[in-house]
Amino acid sequence: MKNKIFSLVLALLLMLSITACQNQNNAINGGEIEKTVPENREPQTDKLTIYMNPFCDDLIDRATVEFKRLYPDIELDIIDFGTDLSGARSAYLQTLQTELMSGKGPDLIVSAYFDFPDIRKAIEAGVFYDLDNFLLNDEDFNFDLYNKAVLETGVFNGNRYIMPINYQTPIILTTQENLRAESIDINSFKTFTGFYESIKKYADRHKENNSVFWGQYPEALYMVFPWFGIDFYNFDNKTINLQSDELKIVLDSCKSMYNQRAELNISGYSGDSVIALRNKKCLMELLTSHGIGNFLYDYGALLHDQNPIFFNKPTSDGRTIAQISGFTAINNSSNNKQNAYNFIKILLSPSIQNANDMFSGGADIPVLKSAVEIRVNDTYKNLSGGTPDGSIVIEKIPQEIIDEYIQAITEIDYCVLESWTPIGFLYEAMIPYCEDRSSYESCIAEAKNKLELYMYE
Repeated sequence: MKNKIFSLVLALLLMLSITACQNQNNAINGGEIEKTVPENREPQTDKLTIYMNPFCDDLIDRATVEFKRLYPDIELDIIDFGTDLSGARSAYLQTLQTELMSGKGPDLIVSAYFDFPDIRKAIEAGVFYDLDNFLLNDEDFNFDLYNKAVLETGVFNGNRYIMPINYQTPIILTTQENLRAESIDINSFKTFTGFYESIKKYADRHKENNSVFWGQYPEALYMVFPWFGIDFYNFDNKTINLQSDELKIVLDSCKSMYNQRAELNISGYSGDSVIALRNKKCLMELLTSHGIGNFLYDYGALLHDQNPIFFNKPTSDGRTIAQISGFTAINNSSNNKQNAYNFIKILLSPSIQNANDMFSGGADIPVLKSAVEIRVNDTYKNLSGGTPDGSIVIEKIPQEIIDEYIQAITEIDYCVLESWTPIGFLYEAMIPYCEDRSSYESCIAEAKNKLELYMYE
């Protein structure tokens, strides 16, 4: 039961978080920002301090080498929080969040999307510096080289406080054989309603079968639900909308997932999901974090004896959505903002964006447009041929499929940076509905009350 509740915690936390930020970012859909070019008066100093984020260490380490090469006279201080991942992460987050809110902390923040429970609270508190003070005065920086929809996610109320480094967009991978076995029409499965109704029917049908599961991550239901495009709250406009039919479709589907008694343990790596799909032990695979390598490996493996199908996960409005994976920001209290900006430029440079051998902090889709094809092609060239026992054989993927995949992960309509805290309110309120202890309407009313209290505090 604890595992089930933990799964739904994550399910609902991420499921609605993306949505919550959707209309709260200025120019979220890639619109132009009309802004007077500010005068940059930040002095040049000789220091830079960065806290080592354990989930971004590969990224920071690589950029540090380049920074020292380009700026040998700058004293770069990387504060480490230990080698134990769990302990280091806890110490990093506690120190970072406490110090930032008290006007202290590092000059530059390099974060993963899940580091801040509610990024808007930090922004409203004046923690971050408006990066346009540098960017709009930098003749060497060209916005057109980057994924516009993703970069605009860092703009709040006309000021650019966040600079995305990379992003995720959800790709669904399944097979004709799996869909045929469940009598699912592929054209319907690619629609918002058809997708969630198909998942609900699948979970209900296999409710008592603990060896069959709807996705490849049974320990993390949240992997399927973050990206569905429903704006259920807006802190800027002080509005809450929990009455939409689309939201009901998603939550009813989630309820069926919650109640499926599945114990299938699939990691999603090393071909586990390929074998599960092949043996019809799961309906589909959702590819998000580290998606490039996983997609190429799994699609190539499925080609050996299946007919794989992939598509962008459907949203309620039909647009392609993404979320920021890693981002950087400058501490508004920093005295070394120019050096922090120079480090940001390195993070956005081809030397970092093109690299396909980073795991922590750098494995997702780069914001530099030209780097995406390079990363995909380099990753594909370095794929292994399969497993020694022959259970996984990687076939050559046709170039048109690779081109379609690049198009699917780059043609983004809008991107978001989620806030976690408000999502927890919906999770807490909906648990009784999932467990048949309360009505849908009562749970929605409870969620609305909690959101309203939080919105006006």
